[in-house]
Amino acid sequence: MNNSLLYIITFINIIFSCPEGYTESSNSSQEDCIPELFNYNSSTQQAAYFFNNVYLDGVLLDDDDWVGAFNGETCVGSRKWNISQCNGICDVPVLGQDSQLTQGYMVNGLVPSFKIFKASTLSYIDANPSVNFPWSNFSTPILDVLYGCEVGCLQEYINTNISLYDGWNWISLNIIDDDMSLNSLLSSINGNAQFIKSQEYYADYYDDFGWFGSLNNLDNKSMYKLKMDVDDNINISGFSVDSSTLIVDLFNGWNWVGYTPQSSLDLNTALVNIPNGVADFIKSQYYYSEFYDDIGWFGSLEQMEPYLGYLLRVNEDISFTYNQNFSNRSFLLYEDDNDFTINIYDYEFNGVITAAIYFENKRVDNYDYILLAYDENNNLIGKATALYFPVDGNLIFPLMIYGNESQSQVYLKVYNKKLEKYYNIDQNFTFSIDMINGDAINPVKLMASNFIDQFSISNPYPNPFNPTVSFSLDLESDNFVDIVVYNLYGQKIDKIQSGFLSSSIHHFKWDAKNFSSGVYFIETTINNYARTNKVILIK
Repeated sequence: MNNSLLYIITFINIIFSCPEGYTESSNSSQEDCIPELFNYNSSTQQAAYFFNNVYLDGVLLDDDDWVGAFNGETCVGSRKWNISQCNGICDVPVLGQDSQLTQGYMVNGLVPSFKIFKASTLSYIDANPSVNFPWSNFSTPILDVLYGCEVGCLQEYINTNISLYDGWNWISLNIIDDDMSLNSLLSSINGNAQFIKSQEYYADYYDDFGWFGSLNNLDNKSMYKLKMDVDDNINISGFSVDSSTLIVDLFNGWNWVGYTPQSSLDLNTALVNIPNGVADFIKSQYYYSEFYDDIGWFGSLEQMEPYLGYLLRVNEDISFTYNQNFSNRSFLLYEDDNDFTINIYDYEFNGVITAAIYFENKRVDNYDYILLAYDENNNLIGKATALYFPVDGNLIFPLMIYGNESQSQVYLKVYNKKLEKYYNIDQNFTFSIDMINGDAINPVKLMASNFIDQFSISNPYPNPFNPTVSFSLDLESDNFVDIVVYNLYGQKIDKIQSGFLSSSIHHFKWDAKNFSSGVYFIETTINNYARTNKVILIK
């Protein structure tokens, strides 16, 4: 009889024993068998941490895998991660301390840690939540992601904000999300952006519909030009891109490229995998550089930054990956001299002039000067300070010029910071999209002459007008001033001022009652330096 009972007990234990790596649960609310390290006691103090997705090595968990919550080394809750039994989103019970049986469990303000149990290998892997959420009794936080990696994560889960400014923004993305559609990734700026384009496709934003056009999804390889109506931020989350494996294809000519690493890199380091001589020019929305055989990349663009976009020119088709040898350089901000601020976001395009400045055939060899560019309405559209070129030991001025259309006129002048004086540049230029004039070896030779006392001219108002338009001239010293009006054919049709004016603010008005509707140009000349404002007469 005793032997029979022993056999029965042994048979029952064999039938109901837990498999290797598991133990019988001490909690009636759990599965009968749970991973050995995931056993915990019941408590009246509890919270539920929900996760939209749980990843192990970038792959969603299998139905037999588990997630456990810990306070230090103490398991305070666990769940088998079978999504089909959780109505689409599972939670991990995270229990608090309420008795001797739950000593060491959670108390208000502590942040739980998490582990994943991989059923196929009976292994435990540390896991990271997308947000570290402090515990409180009866709280039910819903977190985006929990992720772990068996042998060190090549990809991290990132929450980030990308700053955007009213006007045009050159952007790129270095994260991967399950949904890379425009309507998902740009949902945080809905209504505050109007247009986005890649090198091939574009989309418009419609209030009642969202984004619509030939561009439907964003990728990590491309740059995009995004037109904003106001300042805002893109709030996105996802896994970091593995730059060492993401291949970027380049084609002969200009390429709109994104930047995939998670940290800033020196330009020569970032692009080291492109063979020498294949790429010759790169620019951001702010700066540019050219490639030289003796020294590599050189120019005002010194490093590449996450979330920014770039235009890269190559002379043959090639594929490359970014270098992952991260530098420790700090993030470079676009800094303006206080007196020379440019709102670059007003402009869709840019072009460059790499220049050398000469006074009476002597090349500028000090850092006292700023090269300035203006449009026909006297708006500052470019500026550059001197940059030392180590190949020949000379200074060059890497001037980035901004515009919204080709064939617009560009006027240059030089400012001496020590003397606080302006000088005229004899040459004028025509802006064209992505123009490249000169380089550091053969810069454009700019002849500075005709000392100019400081003056400023207000924009004509109203504009368009009928029949009178007004503007003012602020002179800081006595000068001879000519103000004349030209028509669209370059013919002088009227004179507003010709003579000596004292240092003061002078107000002028042009009466166009005797002229027909059309475009006219008011040209102000002081010491042979001319400034032109375009006005439109509508009758």
